[in-house]
Order: sequence, then C-alpha cells, then structure tokens
Amino acid sequence: MEVSYRREQISDGVFYNKILKPSVKLNYINIYMITPLTEKTASDNAFLAQYLPDVTAEFPTLKSLESQMAKLYGATLSGSVLKMSDCQVLVFTASCINDRYTLDNEKVTARTAEILFSCLTDPLIEDGTFDKEIFALKKQELIDEIMSEINEKRTYARSHAGREIYRGEPAAIPQNGELQNAEKITAESAYEAFKNLIKTAAFEVFFIGQSDEDADNMLNEIVKPALKKLPRDYTEFTRFTRSKLKETPSNIVEKLSVAQSKLVMAYKGDCESAPVNQLLNAVFGALPASKLFMNVREKMSLCYYCTSFYNELKGVMSVDSGVEAENAAKAQEEIDNQLKNIKNGEISDNELTEAKISLINALRTVNDSPAALCTWYFGRCFEGKPETAEQRIEIIKLITKKDLTEAAKTLKLDTVYLLTGDNTEGGENE
Repeated sequence: MEVSYRREQISDGVFYNKILKPSVKLNYINIYMITPLTEKTASDNAFLAQYLPDVTAEFPTLKSLESQMAKLYGATLSGSVLKMSDCQVLVFTASCINDRYTLDNEKVTARTAEILFSCLTDPLIEDGTFDKEIFALKKQELIDEIMSEINEKRTYARSHAGREIYRGEPAAIPQNGELQNAEKITAESAYEAFKNLIKTAAFEVFFIGQSDEDADNMLNEIVKPALKKLPRDYTEFTRFTRSKLKETPSNIVEKLSVAQSKLVMAYKGDCESAPVNQLLNAVFGALPASKLFMNVREKMSLCYYCTSFYNELKGVMSVDSGVEAENAAKAQEEIDNQLKNIKNGEISDNELTEAKISLINALRTVNDSPAALCTWYFGRCFEGKPETAEQRIEIIKLITKKDLTEAAKTLKLDTVYLLTGDNTEGGENE
C-alpha cells in the first residue's frame, strides 16, 4: 500500500510530519522532544517521560485518565525516553481509532490528541510544582528501572562498555541518567527541568492516518493551538558528533558474580556512508549468516552468542558476545581476525547476497506498521538526511565488496570491555 510523507516547519525547532497510509484503521500521534544529553538533566528528563503521560490537570489520577481513554474506544497514551547519539529524546505517543469507524462519527482523534498535548500544556501542578505523592511514586519507578540493569548482565555490560567507548562525550551518559542523580531528583528540580525542556527542546510531531484532511485538521485544530501555549526560547544545538578514536585502545575488566562472561569490543571508523556501514555490519556480525556467527560461534564454539551493532551517528561498530572466561582472549582474537578478513577482501558472493537480501527485506517492512514508519522517518529527521526506505534499498543494491572492504579498513580497535566472574559462588548467567 502506497505511503506518502511530508514534513513542514511550524516555528523555530518545531516540525510537523504527516504520514498517510490509506489502509490504517488507527490514528497515531507522536511527540518527539529532542534535547542535549547531560549528566545534570538526564534523570530529571527521564522522570518526565514517566510522570507527564500518567496524570494531567484535567485527569489528576491514573484511574481517571484510564477511564477517559477507555471511553475513547480504548485509546492509548504513553511516554518513553531514548538516547540517540549525544541527545536524549522524550517520546509521547497516543493512538486511537479513526473517527470513520466509531459508532456515531465521534471526534475521538481530536479528543485523544487534546489529552496528549495537555501532558505538556497543562500538567498536574500543585503549589507551583509537581504533585508530591505522584512524584514520589514515579521517582521510585525510575530508580527501580535504573537499578534493574544489574539483573540483566548483557544489558549491563553493553551499558558500562558504552561509558568507556564514549568517554568524555554525552553519549557515555545512560539514557535514564546515573543512579545517584536519580536519587537526588526533587519535585522542584523535575518541574524546573520540565519548564526548560518545553522552552528549549526541538519538537518533531508526527501524525499517521488515512488522509490529508485528517492530517491537516490535526495540524490546524490541535497541534498549532497547543504549541502556541508553550513558552519557547529555542536555539539550535549539536545533535551528534562522530566519536574520536583513542590513541591507545582501552582494556577494561570488571568483575561481578556472573557465570558467563560478557565481552564487548568497539571499533571506530571514518566511513560516513550509512548504507555501506549498515551492509558491512550485516556481513560482519548482525546476521545468522554473518562471519561472527558462522565462525566465532558456530565453527569455533568460542561464544554463546556473538553479534555486531553499528551506531551510525557515532561511527562505532561494536561486538557483543557471551563467553566462558577462559575463552575471552581467544574470542577477542578471532573477532578481530574476522574483521581483518573483511579488510582483506574475503567476502564471498553468498555472504554479500545474503546480507543484501536481509537488509532489503527488513527495509520493505518499514511501510507495514505505523510504529516502523514513525521510527524510520524520525530517524531521518534527527539526522537531517531525508530518505525513504525505498531509496535506501536502491543504494544497498549497488554496494560492492570493494565498498565494504574500504569501509572496514577505516575501522580501528578503540575499546575492549570484559565483564567476568569474581570467583564467588552462585554466579548469574545473564
């Protein structure tokens, strides 16, 4: 089914994006708020993603808000926080049935959108700050979420490796901030963070629906009036910078009570072609047919899992693996060897074809769901590089082995992080 996309600027730092797909039965409204990632504000901002969509001045309890959403044919409202390169992104999302499918043509979409924007224009405030009781609950939820990282050792290892990979850069800061900062949040500090955010953040508002009429009504009747209520003092800021290679690779060993060690390696390179790096990642370690999976895991049995990820905005290729402690050094050596093989041009026709097919098939699913469409186009907005999934597919088709080899040659080892056992009993597997 054909999809159309258009983006227009409403004011400084504020854009409206409309994605039209005739087959969708639900309307989606997403508000992305982009702000620099700093140690001082990360936890306060992460708290806002939990507090703002759960209560408003009109609906001061979660129960009252849920009751209202249920009356709107089960409309949904949620908040989340992302880390994208050197930025923190707060995402507020609402979905509801298209008005055409209601029993009496009720204005469900407009009412849902009004409630969504009221999270920003009319939050629950008491005595000049956030409601103290609800604040305490949401603060504890944030603290619990940060503390839960230790229970998932693979996530823990990748997070702590990231602190070293991006040392001295905003990208080193966790998306929810550090635990000690989350514990220091007050209702007053969070409210100050809120006031600063609505003034200075970049906004990308997305509407996904069936028709131009629906999208234009949303813009003129809901989005523009709501955003006019927000005090703004926006100045452009840097969203991402490529991570600098360390003069000497870092080697970090951290010990915890784990039965299975976690090895994370990071390479930094100079190739700025996103499609080439995407395909290189697929050949190297992102797929079941990749070199890391087929050789390091399957043939040599050095890892329980071994996969690669590419951070397009930071220029970092990382490898994430689970190993026995005694195999860590050998696994590190072999991971490096597989990258050297690519640098030497050792890419088979089958490896290239399999990688291209996998990426192209994944890109063809972008238009299948509103969530995927929103993720794709927001990513392009964030980068400042407008591109459809179809355009990316055509570029990938033309990439050669030489392109991958040249890109791989720019990758140099930056960081090796190993999370391993501390010789205590009862180590955890993950």
